[in-house]
Amino acid sequence: MELSSTPPSNIDPAALRARFTALPQNSDPADQVQLARINLGRQLYFDKRLSRESNQSCNSCHQLTNYGVDNKQYSPGSMPGAIDTPRNTPTVYNAAFQLSQFWDGRAVNLIAQAHGPLVAPKEMALHNLQEAVDVVTRVPGYAPEFRQAFPGQQDPVNIENITASIAAFEQRLTSKLRVIFAWLRSAFPTIVAHVGTVAPFSLVIAPDQNLDRENDVRKMIGDLFGQVSRHGHHHFIVQV
Repeated sequence: MELSSTPPSNIDPAALRARFTALPQNSDPADQVQLARINLGRQLYFDKRLSRESNQSCNSCHQLTNYGVDNKQYSPGSMPGAIDTPRNTPTVYNAAFQLSQFWDGRAVNLIAQAHGPLVAPKEMALHNLQEAVDVVTRVPGYAPEFRQAFPGQQDPVNIENITASIAAFEQRLTSKLRVIFAWLRSAFPTIVAHVGTVAPFSLVIAPDQNLDRENDVRKMIGDLFGQVSRHGHHHFIVQV
C-alpha cells in the first residue's frame, strides 16, 4: 500500500474523540480457555523458531522490556542483510485499541497483523504460513497447550490459532500512565482533530480549566510527544 503525502481531508473529529479515552483496566481473565490462549500466545511471541533463521521473534522488534520497540531507525529481518521497509517499529503496547495495525493501517486487527511478519521477506521470512504450522507441530510441548487453548478442535495447531493466540497475548499489553488515564476518566477533555500540514493530523487538547493537576498532565503530554518528535517519529503534533 502506497502512503499518500497529502493527508485526507475527511477525518471525522467525532470518531477520534470517541477513541481518545482512558484505556480499560485489565483484569485477570476468568475464562480458563482465554487464559490458556494468552499463555500460549506469550510463548509464541518469544519463539525465534518462527523465523527462517531461527533468530527472530515478535519480541526481537517489539521488545517488551523496551516499551514495545527496538529503538532502531529500521528493524533488521531474519535473513542476513535484510532491512525492513523504511519505517521504524511501532510499539506493541496498546496496539489492541488502535483503529488498525501497521503504520499504513493495512491490517484491521491484531490477528490480521500477526500473519504478515511471519512471511514478510524482510522480517521473519518464512516461505509460507504453513511453514509456521510445521515449526510449531515439531515442538512436542506445543500440542497439549494448543488443545487446552482450543478445546474441541480435532487439529488445533493451525495458522488461525497461532495468530489468534499471539493476538490474545498482545491484547493484554497495555501501558500504565495512570495520571493521564485518571485525568481522562475524571473529566473528558475537548479534543479538536484536524488535518495538519506537517503531520498526518494534529490533536489540540483543551482540558477543563478546573481539573486538578491540569498543569502536570499538560506537561506530561507535552514532554511525551516532544521526546517522540526529537527521535524522528513525526506522526502527531500535539498542542496542550
